[in-house]
Amino acid sequence: MLFSLIPSVACWGSDGHAIVGAIGQAFLDSNAKSYVNQLLSSSSMASVASWADSYKSTSAGSWSKAEHYIDIQDAPPSSCSLVESRDCPNQDCINYAIANHTSQLCSKNTQLATNALKFLIHYFGDVTQPLHNSAKSTGGNSISVTYNGGSSNLHAIWDTGMVQDRMGEKGGQSSYASYLVQQINSGSYASQASGWISSKKYNAVSQYGNNAASLEYSADSDAIDCSYVYPAYNKNQGSDLSGNYYTGAIPYIDQQLAKGGYRLAYHLNQAFAGCSGITPTTTKTSPSQTATTTAKATSTPTTSACAHDKCSTGSALKSSCDSCVAQIISADSYCGSSQWDSQCVSEVQSVCGITC
Repeated sequence: MLFSLIPSVACWGSDGHAIVGAIGQAFLDSNAKSYVNQLLSSSSMASVASWADSYKSTSAGSWSKAEHYIDIQDAPPSSCSLVESRDCPNQDCINYAIANHTSQLCSKNTQLATNALKFLIHYFGDVTQPLHNSAKSTGGNSISVTYNGGSSNLHAIWDTGMVQDRMGEKGGQSSYASYLVQQINSGSYASQASGWISSKKYNAVSQYGNNAASLEYSADSDAIDCSYVYPAYNKNQGSDLSGNYYTGAIPYIDQQLAKGGYRLAYHLNQAFAGCSGITPTTTKTSPSQTATTTAKATSTPTTSACAHDKCSTGSALKSSCDSCVAQIISADSYCGSSQWDSQCVSEVQSVCGITC
């Protein structure tokens, strides 16, 4: 039943994410399932798995483009290592995004919590794709290759070509997802799956504000750039990569998609367990109430509590800054405890109805 809900789409940009979402949903515990059903209005995780890609292409979501990857500045195939102080010290990578959206899952603001869930479903797919965790050749985008007789690039065949071929071999999205779930439950991954999970707490963050567990997952994916992606490319350079290169990539493709879904489920199970029975509710504001709130927020002079304008990123703001900031912090505590980032700025409009 679950896998019949995977949408039919043409490229791995959606297919792979849908498979990760379906695997993740298969391993949710009862509490997490309840929250997911509430937030997604009973839609499947697979069906919203590519929402973040669509959102980043809109004017409202352009701020989220850098959240889909981490530019690890190493040198595959000779050296693969994630150095956080070098690769993401400024809160502009997928690992910071995972920390940020995890902090919003328990928000009583339904839209905020729903979007956070959709971001996380997508990012647990991105963080397991090797070339989303490498800066070399712009994540492989600038390396031209031939695949199935056509022109492509190295990143694209990992995103699209090879997984699409693998899905065909397994009978399509639903069958492929079912196969990987079976491998985790009782097949070749049964003895490995527990080792895919970081020992770090789901919401633990580094000194740079990045999600600690996901840093390990990024490093794990980047290691494949050294063990297979680039060594095999060098060996097969000039050949059509749909041959020997694809055949050798199959174990990595299978395992990375399985890891993404299994880690996603674990993360959501842990995160929703921390919600302490909070039921997301939508706070509806009448036009007159919105006008009153907007007037207060725009007419209140800056006080010492307002470290900076709420339409600008910066340090965390205090609830006493103004009524709009108080509403945002009530819905998204991260904005009042850690940092007033681009997501907090976007909530000035989505929560308060104020255009920055």
